[in-house]
Amino acid sequence: MGDDRQATFGTDGELRADTPPEASGTDDFGEEKGADDTDGGYNRYVVSSLLQKAVRRSDEEIAAWAAWELSRSGYGWNLWDRLNLFVVEDLRAGQDVALVVARYEELAEEWGEGSWRGRLCAIHAAL
Repeated sequence: MGDDRQATFGTDGELRADTPPEASGTDDFGEEKGADDTDGGYNRYVVSSLLQKAVRRSDEEIAAWAAWELSRSGYGWNLWDRLNLFVVEDLRAGQDVALVVARYEELAEEWGEGSWRGRLCAIHAAL
């Protein structure tokens, strides 16, 4: 693991220290993306924070957009880590929500997080 990459825990509880930066290439404006840029030109940490605030405030439109932006930009791993963290931190959510989020994550991985079905799973999980 490089110094620029944070270790995360997978849904199976295993430490993932080798998560490669999947977001590369160009953004929506044809410019080369930076290390933490989304396709829309936003910083992924800002979008991730926005997702957390939107979920906790029940702002469905913002939560859906943030999940879509992270998913389409190659930060699906970051999205699922955050959504699972919200479920753990907000114990009010209950076991049913944890199971639904986990199932959406499985489906997104099966179908491909960059596909329209994978992005749809991300949006539904955020909602």
